[in-house]
Amino acid sequence: MEEQKQYAEYLLEWCNHIYFYWKSMKPRFSRLFDLKTVDEWEELCYELKEKLQKELRADSVDFQIANSLYEQWELLYRESQAYLETI
Repeated sequence: MEEQKQYAEYLLEWCNHIYFYWKSMKPRFSRLFDLKTVDEWEELCYELKEKLQKELRADSVDFQIANSLYEQWELLYRESQAYLETI
């Protein structure tokens, strides 16, 4: 049980960090990408953070969600950088 709490705390900290960077990049992402994609990413991350804060436990689904969020973040970031390089 203690290990599960530690995983949840780690994942919550990770969510807070990526969400912080998300907020700084959101204006750029909103200009370059479909707003639905941007809003869905933000909503999913927010929901994961809320769940972790309330329950203080994480399961494999939470880690899959976090992994998906990271992959989407990385893709959006790379594509936004490529777009800036072409300007």
